[in-house]
Amino acid sequence: MEVQRLCSVLDLHLKDKVYLVNNEYTIADMAIFPWIRQLLIGYKHSSGHTAASVLSMEKYTNILKWYENILNRPAVQKGITVCPFNQNNNNTKPWIKT
Repeated sequence: MEVQRLCSVLDLHLKDKVYLVNNEYTIADMAIFPWIRQLLIGYKHSSGHTAASVLSMEKYTNILKWYENILNRPAVQKGITVCPFNQNNNNTKPWIKT
């Protein structure tokens, strides 16, 4: 419930905004992006349920627009390739051998 509350607050804050603070890309966007990314693509339970489905992330349209905007930044794309998400073994740190 707390995650849903926080998503609601963030979604409302992002209404009519491109970025979190003064419509400029800041450390706030950089800090929140990985949390939202995990809610959208991570946390898959062995039952097949994901955080995105349990939380109904599709209803947070402002978050989704913000997320896509951040995701499309070249530096973010580069950062994602350095440490890709691997749903199969959850080893998102390729330098750590599991």
